[in-house]
Amino acid sequence: DLLSQTIVRSLLQSSDGTLYAGAGFKSSVGNVFKSTDNGTTWTNTGNLASTVWSLLQSSDGTLYAGTGSTNGDVFKINTTFIRSSTQTFNQGDWIHLLFILNNSGKKMFINAKEESSDTLPFSGISLSRILFGGDFYAQEGDGGYKSGTRNTYFNGSIDEVAIWNRSLSDTEITNLYNLTFGKYFWKANATDSAGNVNNTAIQEFNISLLPPNAVPEILFVENISTQSINENSFLNITVSFRVSDADGVSSIDFNRARLNLTKASHERSPIYNYTSSTSGGCFDSGDIDSTTANISCNAYIWYFDPAGQYNISVSYADGNNEFAQNITHNFTLASTIAILISPNNLTFGTSIFVGQDNLTSDNDPIEINNTGNVLISSGNVRITGRNLVGEVTKTQYIPAVNFTIEAVNKTTTNINAGCKNAASGSNATAFVNNTAAGITNSVLAIGNHSIQNGTSGQEHIFVCLIDVPMGLNPQSYSTLELGAWTLDII
Repeated sequence: DLLSQTIVRSLLQSSDGTLYAGAGFKSSVGNVFKSTDNGTTWTNTGNLASTVWSLLQSSDGTLYAGTGSTNGDVFKINTTFIRSSTQTFNQGDWIHLLFILNNSGKKMFINAKEESSDTLPFSGISLSRILFGGDFYAQEGDGGYKSGTRNTYFNGSIDEVAIWNRSLSDTEITNLYNLTFGKYFWKANATDSAGNVNNTAIQEFNISLLPPNAVPEILFVENISTQSINENSFLNITVSFRVSDADGVSSIDFNRARLNLTKASHERSPIYNYTSSTSGGCFDSGDIDSTTANISCNAYIWYFDPAGQYNISVSYADGNNEFAQNITHNFTLASTIAILISPNNLTFGTSIFVGQDNLTSDNDPIEINNTGNVLISSGNVRITGRNLVGEVTKTQYIPAVNFTIEAVNKTTTNINAGCKNAASGSNATAFVNNTAAGITNSVLAIGNHSIQNGTSGQEHIFVCLIDVPMGLNPQSYSTLELGAWTLDII
């Protein structure tokens, strides 16, 4: 007796032997009942919208219930506790599967990891209904489809099948998967096409617990003094340290050592050593004793790595990934202030006439590269200009104050770049004769200027002759008499 006023409209036995009854009365609420003990007791799995007229189980174990009175609906009920694995497998891999079936429910483990479970009691195994590597209902004799229309047999290999008459613990499952220490039994058998069977005797072997792996230690790290770097170059930082491992010095592999240098707020931090001893990584510097090796590692500091304090981190991981690290040492990188400019001379062409305004150089911009490791802020890039004296009539000159200079990226389309006048709206800086003047908005960041983007460790500046004085004789005017213009940083 399921429910009062309920008519059983459909019956289904699933591939795991569970019985399902679809029920309902006229247009009232429908139900699907479930029995796992051959129909002795039944459990209502839930109320559906209307009478259940049909039940069907798909090949993946999903149960479908067809219901309806005037309008029909199909409900999907997943009756199996096996869902899907979160692990990744490759074709050809061996996979360890283990199922626990008991009065508390069912669990599935894949490679010793629990993947799925339910709390539906399991009433026991009928030996006539055990099938490994196939769907019981693929067999026509058991009410399934003909083999020509349905074949769900496992396409692969199955080995080392075992059944216990108790539930295994998580530790036992892990040991089975890992084949850890303990006693193991095995035998081999063969069956011919006539059904003749022959077995070997039961054999046994023991796997003893391996001795514990020693954890490596870092006993000593070399102190590094303050380091200085030449402009536009790199510096090889070498750090030596000692690794001790009770498993013996022969177990220490210098290729498993690591060095990195870190500096707060530095975009290139951490700076790693190279991973090969042939390209500046770590190398064996000799054995100290039977358990201790001296290892040296290199890392490159470049001119665009900022000055200041760097932390030294040395580490070592043995073959079992036991790890040791030391981060107690630091070193200081000294400041290097330097620039490189190009071109080294400016020209304004040959077609210049008195009274002309806003004449720009025909070979600018001047490219200033920061080849040191210090940020040069606005106003600290300076120009010192001097009057340009006539090379023939030396009493005539073009005043330095007639020139202006401006920091503009070389990609500018402004034909008056560098000129300070109302028409151009420029922020150019005027020269002061024989006096250094800070260039407005000229900032030299720390960076790799080889990128050539006009901002990474680089600045472009344009120079403009804003007025050619009246009364000048035709001749060349240059810095030969009073000395060259200079760009400097402070």
